[in-house]
Amino acid sequence: MITDASKPRTIVVRYEHEIDALDRVASILRRQRVRAEAFTAVASHDRATVQATIMFDSSDKTAARIVSLLGKQVGVLAVEDWTSMASPLEE
Repeated sequence: MITDASKPRTIVVRYEHEIDALDRVASILRRQRVRAEAFTAVASHDRATVQATIMFDSSDKTAARIVSLLGKQVGVLAVEDWTSMASPLEE
């Protein structure tokens, strides 16, 4: 089994709404040299928090590093790796 192979990832980040919060989340991906295939961010009704869903390809090691770095950001409330929750499409 090759653990360094890139595979699709889905990370969900919930954070306090601040002017530069989205830029800080995106900068972590840039620093890890990961290109997001999809990146959506939706504010809560009261605009106090934002939930971002990020889809990208990376190795297990890079994905773990990204989750760790996101979790250490000021204002981040939760980081979830939804990759393992997805059902495989292959038969």
